[in-house]
Amino acid sequence: MRHLCALMIALTVASRASADTHADAKAHFERGLALVDAKDWEHALGEFMRSRELEPTRTATKNAAMCLGELHRFDEALALYEALLRDYATVLTAADRATLQTDVHAIERFVGELAITGPAGSTVSIDGRARGTLPLTESLRVSVGTRIMRVEHEGFQPRSESVVVLSGERRSIAVTLDPIAQRGTLRVREASGRALDVRVDSAVVGRTPWEGVVSSGEHAVSLHGAGDIGATALAVVIATNETREVTLAASMLPGNLRIEPTPPNATVSIDGRITVEGTFDGDLPSGEHTVEVTSPWYVAHRERVVVSSREPHTIRVVLAPVSRAYVEGILGFILLPTYATSATCGTLDPNCLGWIVAMRGGYAITERFAAELAYYAYVEIRRYDASANAGVFLSGGIVSAAYRLFDRVPITLRLGAGASRESAAGEGYTPLVVPEIAVGWRVAERVRVDFALSALLFVLQSGSQAYQGGVGAAFPLTIALHGDL
Repeated sequence: MRHLCALMIALTVASRASADTHADAKAHFERGLALVDAKDWEHALGEFMRSRELEPTRTATKNAAMCLGELHRFDEALALYEALLRDYATVLTAADRATLQTDVHAIERFVGELAITGPAGSTVSIDGRARGTLPLTESLRVSVGTRIMRVEHEGFQPRSESVVVLSGERRSIAVTLDPIAQRGTLRVREASGRALDVRVDSAVVGRTPWEGVVSSGEHAVSLHGAGDIGATALAVVIATNETREVTLAASMLPGNLRIEPTPPNATVSIDGRITVEGTFDGDLPSGEHTVEVTSPWYVAHRERVVVSSREPHTIRVVLAPVSRAYVEGILGFILLPTYATSATCGTLDPNCLGWIVAMRGGYAITERFAAELAYYAYVEIRRYDASANAGVFLSGGIVSAAYRLFDRVPITLRLGAGASRESAAGEGYTPLVVPEIAVGWRVAERVRVDFALSALLFVLQSGSQAYQGGVGAAFPLTIALHGDL
């Protein structure tokens, strides 16, 4: 009976432990999903990998592989995708396998191989990540690009080498190491006591506080932690048989950003503080920055860029040329028509309003100044009371000059003059003067909507019972559909 009770207690404890592990794995997985939504791939990867350690699942493995791909750690992503196909072969549907095979083929384009040979017992690291001990049983798969290979062996001078890896290439590298004739001891710690990776000559050798034997001479020592926390490289000279202690204070590391504009003489502005003409290549504080690229007669480009110390970032901006010619279709109604007349508007009488239909074409002489030609196809201005009904109908052409302010929300100032056929007491022609102010809103790359208030000034003929001759005015509110050609 005693043994049965003990067995039941053990099963209960195991069940609770399993439930707790499942809950922890699920919590890490859900945090990873939230970080994916925020495009924080580095931390999302950590959450999915921790979820896999607690409770291996197909979804956690696939999401971790996706994050590795986004971080350009293609060799590790490929290994996880292959693990999915191997470890879950019995539960994958044909559609699942086809999708994963597509992902594998897409990732393989960014992976090459290094076949490294050298002294037995030497450790090999690529970009600071340990990859095995020589002799290797198989070649190492690595992401394409420039990789830092480091080979180390006790009693020998470490060898670091930049290796360019091409897509699908299998490159053989034979490494020879020189014996260390002179060496000293290096001790590295972080000022506040934080545990960070120690890099000596670009290779990760341990975590602070760290102590190790290095060759005599000058070495570059730096610290790197999660995110962009670390300390920039410090040149340290180690004498033979010397023990050298180095203390570095960690802070936010800068990252490298390169901006290549087209046209090549475009002006590049970063956060409104740094402005250069042409290509920008320099270090910036890690984090988000606003980049704006402008050039005369090109559409300005603006975007947010995240700079990280973990790897340099390059963006190529191709500006779209600005169209000089444009056309506009105009439709509106007229408020508060006033002219020399004995008729007056009745309160809220809709006949006090009028209508306007017009078309306009323009050509930009400079980036902000344009010459225009408009045709007012139909303008009706009415005034009404119990005793008289006075109406003016106009149609004619206008030549105008327009000046545009601002770029993101353009404001256009316009002044036009021309002649119109006028129909009121009789038939004739009247001069027109039209000042206008318009506010635009771009709805597509070549399409803009303008909302405008203008004044329509003209001269009436005399001789009607409904009105007297003289200067007339109306105030149209219009909407124009602007299209760049």
